[in-house]
Amino acid sequence: MRKLNSHRAVSRRSVIRSLTAAGIAAAIPRSAVAQAQAGAAWHADTIAYLHQLRRTDGGFGWDDQDHSHLTPTFAAIGALRHLNHEPIEKPKLAEYVRTHHPMRLKKLEQEHRQFEFEQIQSLLWLGEDASSFRDQVSRWKKPTVYLKQYEQHGYPVFRFDLTAFTCRKLLGLPLDDLSPDYVEYLNARRRTNGSFNNTPTADGGDGHVCNT
Repeated sequence: MRKLNSHRAVSRRSVIRSLTAAGIAAAIPRSAVAQAQAGAAWHADTIAYLHQLRRTDGGFGWDDQDHSHLTPTFAAIGALRHLNHEPIEKPKLAEYVRTHHPMRLKKLEQEHRQFEFEQIQSLLWLGEDASSFRDQVSRWKKPTVYLKQYEQHGYPVFRFDLTAFTCRKLLGLPLDDLSPDYVEYLNARRRTNGSFNNTPTADGGDGHVCNT
């Protein structure tokens, strides 16, 4: 275990060193060849680190955990895509994404639509068909109500609820069947400075960059 943790630590340090070197390179004039070499090293180190997060079931896990999870899998697929690097064993990876909604591990008391978004987007990034989610997403017509034992007002998680829009976009579904409640929901959370937050503006407080 110590050897494994040491290996992971070295990998993280090498990524940090590469990022630092890339920042310095941007500030100091260098030849195009040297810059290309630095960029290639940064890419290689990052890809190597991401590959260390692969697990035997085809998914990816956080670096301090042995099992896979949908969220780091989604993040790794997106990162590899931006690095123009083909994921290893794509069919196995796609199958993991399809079949490992966190609810399969533990029944969730509250619906978290962010996980469906991660499944849909990951499959599309992998060039897979995500149309099996169309019926489910088409039923998301108005804001959810959060369990009041966890949120006293029943306010849903803003970014989770907005997947009704983003998932429709990804799946090519129309928006005209959404309830007008969604427009009211958005307007009620828009601050005077144009930002948005999880709570209505009437409750006070500024917006948040993530929700905006």
